[in-house]
Amino acid sequence: MANLGRLNEFDITHPEQWISYVSRVDNYLRANQVTDDGLKAATLLCVCGQATFDIAENLIAPASIESMAYADLKKILSEHFEPKLSVIARRHAFEQRAQRSGESAAEFVAALRQASRKCEFTDLEDRLRDRLVCGLHNRELQRRLFAMEKLTFQDTLKEVMADEAVGGAMKTLRPQSTHTSPPVIHQGAAEGSEMGREIEEIDRLRREALRRPRSIEKATPPQSCASCGGQHEKAECRFRTAVCCACGKQGHIARVCRSRQGKRPPGQNRVEYCSGRRSIQRTGVQHPIKEKIRLHLKLQGVPCSMELDTGSVLSII
Repeated sequence: MANLGRLNEFDITHPEQWISYVSRVDNYLRANQVTDDGLKAATLLCVCGQATFDIAENLIAPASIESMAYADLKKILSEHFEPKLSVIARRHAFEQRAQRSGESAAEFVAALRQASRKCEFTDLEDRLRDRLVCGLHNRELQRRLFAMEKLTFQDTLKEVMADEAVGGAMKTLRPQSTHTSPPVIHQGAAEGSEMGREIEEIDRLRREALRRPRSIEKATPPQSCASCGGQHEKAECRFRTAVCCACGKQGHIARVCRSRQGKRPPGQNRVEYCSGRRSIQRTGVQHPIKEKIRLHLKLQGVPCSMELDTGSVLSII
């Protein structure tokens, strides 16, 4: 006849589970009708695992482990894995137990019952009720239970289980939102960056321009400056005292000179002026008055012909 049930090895990293493990071994032996004391001890040593076997052997030394009775073997291992604590210490651990994140109400109640096993409470139901209410993770439910009078442990358990069931049902029935935000493909400039501030400023100016009345948009453009042709008042022009190269008169430049009549005399210098935000001034010679001046020199005995730059103090070769 095949054995009933199956026993795993005991995990020595969780010594608090030893009592539960021994209880499983007892039920396994009872289910398989093992009554001989020697067979009971041998079964425990076979299924407990190598680590537990080594601990038992060290605890019993120098005596032989094969000579140990089943009851003595359980007692020695129980004292090792679960040393006896005072009632005060066990009650303190019970009072500190609270519902953990993700722990269901049923699991929390089972843990409280496990923790109260060796507390020797004479009013166990009241202690379980108090710890269940005080250790709840749901603060709203906890406040509601605090307001109730003559609350028994069974009443508390029903309230907690019902609240948990309603919460789970609401999560299942609550319709999922179908609105999803479109994914961000590209962000031109990070917030707070220099480029981002410039873009925001451009947008602000553009919005202000759109809000302006149409009468302002249709206003007559300012007259051109008579001194240089720029879009500003003549009183603010830097060329208001300049002497024209075309006519020799003061107050304007050749660009706006009326005496030229569209014809530029030979040898005249032209001055171009831009009055924009990033203005530049450029002076160029349209038609040279004379031929280029060349000098004939000898450099280290070698004859050379060089162009003379009259605007430069030094000539670098």
